[in-house]
Amino acid sequence: MRKEKEWPVVLKELIEAMVSGEAVHAAKAFSRLEAAVRLGETGGDSSLHGVWESFIDLLRRRGYFVSTSSEIKSALEEIRAVGPGFDLYDLASALAHCDPTVSEQVGVPMRRRFPALESFATNGAKSDGQKEAPS
Repeated sequence: MRKEKEWPVVLKELIEAMVSGEAVHAAKAFSRLEAAVRLGETGGDSSLHGVWESFIDLLRRRGYFVSTSSEIKSALEEIRAVGPGFDLYDLASALAHCDPTVSEQVGVPMRRRFPALESFATNGAKSDGQKEAPS
């Protein structure tokens, strides 16, 4: 029996969770999506666009103004100021941590597909600002 690929299943689940407003469930799905990518599964760059659009739509439904790049930046700054534990912060952080892995795998020329989320990728750094030592 052939095992179904994880990427399309998790991607669909992730987008559906964001569409239904379940930010916590969506954030948890990112680790599964990243694991699928590490196994070499992807749906290409176009499928990532759906994740970003779903994230922006969720922000819009939550009352954030996100029609322009500057509005998106302001919304993300406000969410970042609230910090960990806020479901939208945790979702943005999960997307930011998954982003470089997915971008590399699908061949996006930039390090990040979603550079607006770069500041959320730092929440795993040591509290004194030092980077983790390389393995």
